[in-house]
Amino acid sequence: MAAASITQGLGLPRRVTAIIEGESLVNDATGLIAYRYALAAVATGHFVLWEASLQLVWTATAGVVIGLAVGWLILHVHRLTESPVVGTSLTFLTPYLAFLLAEELHVSAVLAVVTVGLFLGRRVIYGSQARLRSDAVWTSAVSLLNGLVFSLMGLELPAILHGIRPGFIWAVLGYGVLISGTVVAARLLWWYPSAYARAGSATIFGPRSRCRRWPW
Repeated sequence: MAAASITQGLGLPRRVTAIIEGESLVNDATGLIAYRYALAAVATGHFVLWEASLQLVWTATAGVVIGLAVGWLILHVHRLTESPVVGTSLTFLTPYLAFLLAEELHVSAVLAVVTVGLFLGRRVIYGSQARLRSDAVWTSAVSLLNGLVFSLMGLELPAILHGIRPGFIWAVLGYGVLISGTVVAARLLWWYPSAYARAGSATIFGPRSRCRRWPW
């Protein structure tokens, strides 16, 4: 999402934008895998670099293969129906199918979902009516899911604060302020070169890019 918000107003070619957004998804998924292994190493006290590296490569590769297999299957199922309702329903079932299958085989479910999304996203599997309906449904679904995520975070916050030692809460708040300040400062530092980049993009990508606003 961060990559999408940054590239949205740059006026970049569609192919470049797709590559950047796809690469960021893979980075996020790989980071989640590495984080899981880090937690396991801390919990068990056992960590061997070459074993963890091989396991990381295996789970990532197998997750990608499962995503491609599920994508190939769903692609052929889509071609058997022209119903917009069935097509939209399949878009909800597809990530669950890839995720549950990968989890059952103990490989990267996140990479499986990312792969199946990228695989199907590169292929025309909808008619115009189905695409419009699917976009409308997913826009509402994403909005609801975002609200649900932040609501769950708010519900968990009292329990998290209760588990923090009384004398340590100020340190946690300090870390939060420091991280937030770093993010804000990074965005401000990015804003100044963006003005020059917009002027340059008018030369590289055409005059229309000069009129586009940055997403923040």
